[in-house]
Amino acid sequence: MAIPEIDFSKLSVEERLALISRIYDSIREEEMPDSSELADELRRRIVDADADPEGGVEPFAFLDTLRQRLG
Repeated sequence: MAIPEIDFSKLSVEERLALISRIYDSIREEEMPDSSELADELRRRIVDADADPEGGVEPFAFLDTLRQRLG
C-alpha cells in the first residue's frame, strides 16, 4: 500500500493531534489487536532485547533507514 506524502508542517500542533485522533477513531474496534496478543508480543520483544542487548538498532539509524525506504 502506497502512503501519500503529506506535508504536516502547515498544520498547528492542535490540528495534528486532532488528525491523529480522527485517524485512531476511524479504526474499527475489531481491527485493533487483541490486548492480550499485544502484551504477548511486547513480552516476546523484551525477552529478545534482554537476550541480545547489542542486537537492536539506534533510533536515529532506524529513522534514516525508514526515510530512505519511504523517500
